[in-house]
Amino acid sequence: MNNNQEGQKQNPQGWSGLHLQDKAMVLLTFGLLAVAGVTAIILKFQFTEMDLQTKLLGRQLESDAVGGSLAAMQIRKQLSIAQQQARAAQQSADAIQRQTRTSERAWMEISFPPTLETFENKPVRMTVQFTNNGRTVARAVLAEVVIEMVPKKESARFDYGLYHSLFSTGLITPGQGFPVAGEYFRQKVARSGEELKVPDLSHEEYERFMGGNAYFAVYARVRYKDIFGIHHWTRRCYFVSQGPAFASKCTNYADVDSN
Repeated sequence: MNNNQEGQKQNPQGWSGLHLQDKAMVLLTFGLLAVAGVTAIILKFQFTEMDLQTKLLGRQLESDAVGGSLAAMQIRKQLSIAQQQARAAQQSADAIQRQTRTSERAWMEISFPPTLETFENKPVRMTVQFTNNGRTVARAVLAEVVIEMVPKKESARFDYGLYHSLFSTGLITPGQGFPVAGEYFRQKVARSGEELKVPDLSHEEYERFMGGNAYFAVYARVRYKDIFGIHHWTRRCYFVSQGPAFASKCTNYADVDSN
């Protein structure tokens, strides 16, 4: 019986039966659990707040991105409009400049007399007139005239590399002009040092022309600069025939530059 009682005393039951050290350990454990629980709650709250802030920040960033995109689109649109306006203004200025140059520039024109001197055993000649009908001076003027005898079924060569008449001058004022005596050279190339003489129209050539088997094409061009330093040119062709001739290219030869 005594052993039993001693044993019961050594294994006490309940809080009152715990030693002071054990009670301290229990209290410490509960305290730690409480702290852990409070910490978990705080961490959860902080996580929730951080998640909310992150979402809000994401939405803000998306909004900013959209706003930035819209702003960029607006800027690009305004820039495009500004560029279009600048181009339109430049085109308008260019058009005004072109109109001014066109209205104030020199215009060299070419005119042919109605007849061509074609006599047997005499040189074939035609005096072509070059006139500045513009409003300002023509500068560095070079005028050329070629007379070519062409078979009736062929076209003129329009070759200024052949021997021909030319005239050059530094300045032609408005309303003034000059004549150039075009001559038929038969397009023979002179030997080095040989003086080129204008040939007479031979009997054979005269017969070919008068019989309608050949015609004379007279083509001319003038090149010059205006007061703005722009290069220009004018060209024309005139033909004389005693019968039908393949001269459509001659009549279509007339043209001016588009500068």
